[in-house]
Parts: sequence; structure tokens; C-alpha cells
Amino acid sequence: MVHTCTCSAGASVKLGIYPELIEPGRPQQNAIHERMHRTLKQEATIPPASSLPAQQRKLDRFRQEFNEVRPHEGLQMRRPADVYEPSLRSMPRRIEPYEYPTHYLMRRVSRDGTIRVLGRQIFVSNTLHEDDLGLEEVDDGVYDLYFCFYQIGRYHLQDNRIEDIVSRVPVTRRQIDLARRVLPMS
Repeated sequence: MVHTCTCSAGASVKLGIYPELIEPGRPQQNAIHERMHRTLKQEATIPPASSLPAQQRKLDRFRQEFNEVRPHEGLQMRRPADVYEPSLRSMPRRIEPYEYPTHYLMRRVSRDGTIRVLGRQIFVSNTLHEDDLGLEEVDDGVYDLYFCFYQIGRYHLQDNRIEDIVSRVPVTRRQIDLARRVLPMS
């Protein structure tokens, strides 16, 4: 079972962005991000507001103060709004389907998050439903499982199981080359 694919990560991968993950149970590898979440919780969610509109106002105030008012040590006491530069690429209106190498088996993830491989059904992820996956046979009955250019697991046909290797596979030259196949945004 693949636990680390989220809706936003799926969209990012389709746009050619390689997600970098930390090891499970090692939040210190992402300390700055974790610190931001702690501050967000302390200042905008605990205690929660009395209604959704009131909670949204708390979050909006936090975002404005965090980005436009408060200096950050990690930015040499500058504010995020002072150093932010918008991307020169615009978001495409439509994301074109990813083209897998011709030797891959392609499978579409069903609405219930499963794929069928050679007559066997296995759960992959609810967040990838109706997306295509590619399977590359690396040994007899063993397939590396890809979402676009990003390896998300290794499928073992005989055991009908997916070994989740997303967070343990380093970036390889091959993955970078596959990522380049995604069309640049215009």
C-alpha cells in the first residue's frame, strides 16, 4: 500500500516537480517546515474559532502576519514577502497525460484506488484514482511502479503486494531523465 501520495503531490508530479520526502518518524529532517506548523497551530488553530468563517479569518490573519510582518531567522531576519519571487512559468489550463516508455505496462487506477495486474487486483492509493500508472518489470514477476516519472513502489506479482519505497529511493539520473519528459509549462 502506498501511503505517501496526496492530491497536491499528484498534481505536482504531473507538472514535473519531484517530491522530496523525509524518512518516516524523522521530523527533524524537515525542521523549518515542522516549526511553521507548530506556530500555525499555536496561533491560528488552538483554540479553534467558533465557526468556519471565523476560523478562516484566523488563518488569513496568521498568513498575513507570517508572510508580511514577521521577520524570519531562516531568511536573515527578512520577511517572506520581501524575498518571494513569482514563477516565470504560468500554470497550464490543462495537464497533458504523461507518456510512459513503451515497454511499461500501463494501468489506470480505479475509483476505489486499485489496479489490476495480470488478473490480480491490488490497492494503490485513493488519491491517484483515474490516473495512469506505469509498471516496469525489473525481475520475473517484480515490477517497479511509477506515477509519471516518480517511482512509488515495487509490485510483487506472486505475493500481490506493493512494497512502499517512496521515501527510501534516492533520486537517480534515470528519474531525472524521465522527469524531463514532462512538457514545460507555457
